[in-house]
Amino acid sequence: MKQSETLHLHGLDVFYDISQYWALLLIPLIRGLSRLGDGFRAWFSGLWLDLAAVGLMLLLGFWRWLKGRLYLTPGRLSYTRGLFFRKESIYRSAHLATLRVKQPLLLRFVRAVVVTPVPIGPIGREKRPMFVSIRNAVKIQNALLPAKGDVWGSYRPVTREVAFFTALHSKAGTGLAVLSVFLSSAGKLLGRNFQAELYGALAKTARFFADKLPPSLILAGGIYLIGYFFSFIKGMLEYHRFTVTRYKDLFWITGGLFPRYTYAIFKRRISSVAVRTRLTTYWMGRFSLLIGVSGYGEKTFLPVLAPFTKGKTLFQLLRKLAPECPPLHCQVKTKKKEAWWGFLRWPILFSAGLLVLMTAVFLLLPDLWQLTLLWGGMGLAWCVWLAVNAVYAMSRTGIGATDEGLILMYGKKRALYRVYLPYDQVIRYSLLQSPGQAKRGLCTVRVWERGSGRKHTVYGLAVEEVQKLGLSARVNEYYKKNRPK
Repeated sequence: MKQSETLHLHGLDVFYDISQYWALLLIPLIRGLSRLGDGFRAWFSGLWLDLAAVGLMLLLGFWRWLKGRLYLTPGRLSYTRGLFFRKESIYRSAHLATLRVKQPLLLRFVRAVVVTPVPIGPIGREKRPMFVSIRNAVKIQNALLPAKGDVWGSYRPVTREVAFFTALHSKAGTGLAVLSVFLSSAGKLLGRNFQAELYGALAKTARFFADKLPPSLILAGGIYLIGYFFSFIKGMLEYHRFTVTRYKDLFWITGGLFPRYTYAIFKRRISSVAVRTRLTTYWMGRFSLLIGVSGYGEKTFLPVLAPFTKGKTLFQLLRKLAPECPPLHCQVKTKKKEAWWGFLRWPILFSAGLLVLMTAVFLLLPDLWQLTLLWGGMGLAWCVWLAVNAVYAMSRTGIGATDEGLILMYGKKRALYRVYLPYDQVIRYSLLQSPGQAKRGLCTVRVWERGSGRKHTVYGLAVEEVQKLGLSARVNEYYKKNRPK
């Protein structure tokens, strides 16, 4: 590329965030209220003022776009923007973790993309994305990213693996949120209330089956299934043609149908490599391979390298995509006899509380015994499932140390993790003891990760065995060996 180059934002940027000039819309609103009862002709005579307000909003957006600039030099991007208050954001290649490029469906028709450079460390929501043409996006990638070089390895999951992964990680709440936005937008365009019509159809279905099942169960089940279905469809679109390619210094991740995306991840900024599974997928012999890095992974999009694969295939992928990761072996395991209460206390307490509540309802409101038995039984079944997950987590909890990093095994939110963190990606670690743990000679280890800002917590470890690992000495030795010359 040229030594220095000035780029313009895409013309679509004129309409982005134009709502910041919403105060101008008070002009047509106040004028309309003042003309109530004066008739259509009186209102129409002042229409030019409304059009002038909207035109001024567009003019301000155009002016803001005209003053926006991207100044590009090798290894550096400067983004200058603002109409009345100028602001400049500088991104240096040496301080970036991820360069994200997304193309939602509507941007395909105008050949535009959204570019987001993500710096090191946990960040908040990007306030001002960069709308640029595809050609300029390629220029930004060439300026900020190192040369790709030879391919070390690549992986694309088959469709059935993606379908299983999406089915197991879909959430009804996410699907209902997507469906609600879609129905609301479609209803506004067509002048109908599709949300009310959907709930009305569910209510009719519940009344039809009322003689066989409780209507509340049918209604709740119908809403859940619809939300789950839309969440599943959203996940399949996100992981469409998902592909990971490893170069010497880069991970290049592409995929998606709505939207399309490209993640260029700096290898040196990856703070953890993790193997993740759930109890159901563990029984199926399937695992997910994840990485921790700023800018990759969102609420419904996990930071995966392999979404859903066999154990044997996963460890082959580890050697191919992340050969720096050592065998994930833990020298210290949890003491089950002493630590079981810490893992099982919440399922036991929830079950006891639910039984007390069910007994009280049976005695005070005997007419509701069927409903109480139904929902109480479902609650108890959920507590049993939590207890089974806790038992598996307890048998797969531990900590290990190598000359290069930490290895952690633990359970969190019904998922089982096995994580590798290099010492230079550990912000802080703590060894904690509650009074109950001190009596039994146990402790809790907490580790804070640099890149994604995650906190890893390992419960129920024997404090003497953890101290024998000599974590502080290992970290000091690592930094002595890797001290910059």
